[in-house]
Amino acid sequence: MKSEFRKLLKAQKLLQQAILQGEDSKSKEAAFYKELDNIKPESYKAEKFDTIARDLGFHGIFEIMQRVAEKALECDKDFVGANRHMGHALVEIGKHEDISTKKIKEGIERLERALALAEISKLTSLQEKIQVELLKARKIGFLK
Repeated sequence: MKSEFRKLLKAQKLLQQAILQGEDSKSKEAAFYKELDNIKPESYKAEKFDTIARDLGFHGIFEIMQRVAEKALECDKDFVGANRHMGHALVEIGKHEDISTKKIKEGIERLERALALAEISKLTSLQEKIQVELLKARKIGFLK
C-alpha cells in the first residue's frame, strides 16, 4: 500500500518539474493520473492528499489539484482540507474559463463547507485562512 503512495509522489514530482520547466507534460500528467487512480480511497486517510493538493495549488496547477481533492473527498467527504482545496481549485479554474460562473459558485460552496467543518472542529487558524480565501472567491464571483 505504501508503495502506491510513493509512486504517486514520484509522479507528482516529475509532473511539476515538467510543467515548471515548460516541457510537454501530457505523458507525465497521464502517469500521475494513473497512479492517482490506482490508489483505493479506503486504503488512505484524506490527510495524505493534503500536501499534494497544496503543492499543486502553489504551482498554479489547479485542474490536477481538483482531481487530488476529489480523491481526498472519496476518502473522507468531511475533511476540511479537501473541501478547501476543491473550492480553491474550482474558483481558480472558473476564473480562467469563459463559462466560469458555475465553477466559481461550486468553489464558493466548497469553501463555505470547509469553513463550516473548520468551525465545528474548532480549527481557528484554518478558519481564518478559509475566510480569506472565501472573500477572494466571492470577489472573483462578483466580478465575473
